[in-house]
Amino acid sequence: MSSWLSTAAKSNLVHKIALVLAAIPAFGQGFRQLATNRDGSALYFSSPLRLKGTDQYFHPKIFSWDAANGIRLFEQRAADIPFPPPILYSGTLFFSLVAPDVSIDNSTVAFTGIRSCHLTDICVVEIEEYQSTIYASGQTSFTVPGQPR
Repeated sequence: MSSWLSTAAKSNLVHKIALVLAAIPAFGQGFRQLATNRDGSALYFSSPLRLKGTDQYFHPKIFSWDAANGIRLFEQRAADIPFPPPILYSGTLFFSLVAPDVSIDNSTVAFTGIRSCHLTDICVVEIEEYQSTIYASGQTSFTVPGQPR
């Protein structure tokens, strides 16, 4: 049975949804860095917002959307920032997830994790602040230092 929406119509629908969400101030602040596959049937984005009724973290995480499943959490990570945060602090966990990217066929998804680093020289010269995670269909995910290019 064929889908009631053509590929072009799905792509057009995803683009319209993204524009509407970005135009609404509350949503525009919460949804960032939208990434779609070639036909627009899959959408990935970063947001600090939580899905209703969940106990997801309040910092940026990666969500995905498709017509079959709607919006769902793709990846989130725990933070390692103590409370109250010290003045000089460098975390070890890459918990703030941003900049999703997806291949044209939706078989590979990548995003960047950022660690917390405050007011120390080590943040500038000695440690990597970013880490990329890559998921490829049928393979174990892997991480590499830096941002994906």
